[in-house]
Amino acid sequence: MALVTLEEAKAYLKIDIDDDDEMLTLQIQAAEAYLTGATGQTYASETDVLAKLYCLMLIQHLYDNRTLVVTGSENLSTTASAIMLQLQCKVDETL
Repeated sequence: MALVTLEEAKAYLKIDIDDDDEMLTLQIQAAEAYLTGATGQTYASETDVLAKLYCLMLIQHLYDNRTLVVTGSENLSTTASAIMLQLQCKVDETL
């Protein structure tokens, strides 16, 4: 099961149209792959709210910055960095 659904991402981004669904689906997959690669863990959408929130924030960043050149700050927020740090340090309780 995906951590973030297309519907959840569209609601988070406040997108009412279907024109970008294919690109948004790709960005959802990329965000989840990034999270797994960065933490070495997989997450369940119904229990890992920080992981879900991080993915939504990353999806928004990817959606808002779809060009190679970004004006302003291309870095994720301090909040996103703090969430990633917590997720990387989280101990797998099933071991």
